[in-house]
Amino acid sequence: MINISTSLQNKLSCAILLYKIATDYQKGCMELNSQLLKGVLDGGILLAISARGELYGYELCSALATYGFDTVRSGSIYPALLRLERDGHIDSVLRSSPVGPDRKYYRITEKGIEYMQQFIEFWESMNQSINQLIREVQ
Repeated sequence: MINISTSLQNKLSCAILLYKIATDYQKGCMELNSQLLKGVLDGGILLAISARGELYGYELCSALATYGFDTVRSGSIYPALLRLERDGHIDSVLRSSPVGPDRKYYRITEKGIEYMQQFIEFWESMNQSINQLIREVQ
């Protein structure tokens, strides 16, 4: 398991906040919400896998829920996992389960770590800009 720093925990919390804003904004701006969620969800998945090491699908759904992505359904998470794996950001291995069918475990790749770092940099930049605008409006 990868040791997660306080800085990474703070970044994950920021990603969760943006996700919650996106889901709350859902009523009037469905298209915007969809785009925000897609980008934030990918980053959130990479951060959660990086924080916890290897995770199988259900474990990832539970981990995301504990980080605040509690309204994201597995129907959104599994397509994101397929996309991230297709793009080389994560890889997977099938392992037997002590109960039930085999489980597909996901882990972040070097390319995924680079992408996650870009996500963090983008998030921090956008977060700063949006917060500045919010302060001006209030």
